Amino acid sequence: MGYPSVVELSFGDEKVSQSTKIGGLPLGIRGILPDGREFVHAKAAATLGIGTHVVQKAVAGTSVNVVAGASAAIGATTVVLTMPATTLITVANQYADGYLATNDATGEGYTYKIKTSNTAAASGTATFTLEPNDAIKVALVSGTSECTIRENEFYNVLARAAGTTAVGIPAGVPQVPVSADYYCWLQRRGPATLLAGGTLMTTGRPFAACTVEASFQAWVAAPADTTTAPVSEPLGYCMVAPAASTEYFLGYLQLD
Repeated sequence: MGYPSVVELSFGDEKVSQSTKIGGLPLGIRGILPDGREFVHAKAAATLGIGTHVVQKAVAGTSVNVVAGASAAIGATTVVLTMPATTLITVANQYADGYLATNDATGEGYTYKIKTSNTAAASGTATFTLEPNDAIKVALVSGTSECTIRENEFYNVLARAAGTTAVGIPAGVPQVPVSADYYCWLQRRGPATLLAGGTLMTTGRPFAACTVEASFQAWVAAPADTTTAPVSEPLGYCMVAPAASTEYFLGYLQLD
């Protein structure tokens, strides 16, 4: 079954969260409200608060230079990889809607879309089924071809942890509280309700990631300490300034 690249949402759809994929849609598909606000379909790894800064999860285990466990001919839609000792896939379809990229040796340079995946023990083999129209372009060789595997960037998203350490790239902002393991729409662009924290922003000025909590603070053009880099990466503009920290404000998200 094929899906459009963008789905049309009705006002209020952005406030839905549920335990199964919304409308059966794939992760990462974009949704647009009639007024142009843009969202993306995502799955939460843990509870997400309304208006909080949500980021993509870190890469699981060793996901680069994963060697082909069997050859795959041109036109094949099944790829078998030998998992490294540090990689354990315990959830069926963990990599569904994700990516398989050939990063070295025979067949290198291509990115394929994963449709389904099975579970696999560390040092065992895992089978990845590709989308029917995205079959292997250049044959893979068992024991030689190396791949990178990555879950969908909107699978198991998380609230941004406090601190200045670099984390996953911004995923979006929920406009409704989301339970763990639930699916939701994360806003990526347009006017949104956002949680204020740290140094308050002013109307008309850009905001950035707050390093104190999963919220947003005033953008800093050139922080003296490079470890505070997240506050120098603008994520949007403040439309109506918040009255105080821990309160909500109206901001214009620009994540794309």
